[in-house]
Amino acid sequence: RFQDIPECVYDLKGLEILAMRGNKLSTISVPGLARLKRLAVLDLADNNISQVPPQLGNLTQLRTLELAGNGFRQPRHAILEKGTHFVLAYLRDRIPGGP
Repeated sequence: RFQDIPECVYDLKGLEILAMRGNKLSTISVPGLARLKRLAVLDLADNNISQVPPQLGNLTQLRTLELAGNGFRQPRHAILEKGTHFVLAYLRDRIPGGP
């Protein structure tokens, strides 16, 4: 049961699927995930994530983003249900100093 994504994972340049569902993750390392240019599926559901960084929305190569079952308040469940593309756009709109 991981509390953090191991740093060595961010060196796996060809990684396309990162399934960390059901661990004890409390934070999301956007700089680390941004290094994974081929990442298409990110499953962080059912962890202890208390905040979703808006910069996660910049990972536009993601086809699937799973965040349900965490303790954060934003984005709300209704936003998550609309799908990955909508969630990423929602997060990008909340980047400080963004458009």
